Amino acid sequence: MGTSIIDKYSFHHWWMGALSYLLFDTTGISMSNNFLLTNGIHLIIELLEHNVSPDGTILESRQNHISDIIFFLIGWYISMFLQLQKRIHPMFIPFLWILFIATGFKEFYREIYPYHNSAFINGAF
Repeated sequence: MGTSIIDKYSFHHWWMGALSYLLFDTTGISMSNNFLLTNGIHLIIELLEHNVSPDGTILESRQNHISDIIFFLIGWYISMFLQLQKRIHPMFIPFLWILFIATGFKEFYREIYPYHNSAFINGAF
C-alpha cells in the first residue's frame, strides 16, 4: 500500500516474487506454469486491493500497483536466473512454505476484512 513508485513494500514484493519461484519450482511444475501461476495470482491480488478508503484517502496509486507487479516479477526472474532452489538446503523448504502461505493469507485477509484490526493482521482501512 502506498502512493509512490517505490515504498517500504517494494522489497517485500521482490522477496515474495523470488520465494514464489523457488517454492513452486520445488513442486516440479514447468517454468511456464510457475510463471503464469505465481505472477497471475499476484496480479489478481493487486487488482483486488482496495485503492481508496471510505473517507476518500488514496491508499494505493496505479503507479504503485504497477511497480509492485514489476518488483514481484524482478524477484521471480532473479530467483529463476540464480537457480535459488539449488542454493537452499531442502530442510528449509517447509519453513519457507509456511512463511509464504502465512504472508499470502495475511494479504487476502486484510483485503477481505478491511475494517478488522488485531495484534497480527490489520485491515486495509
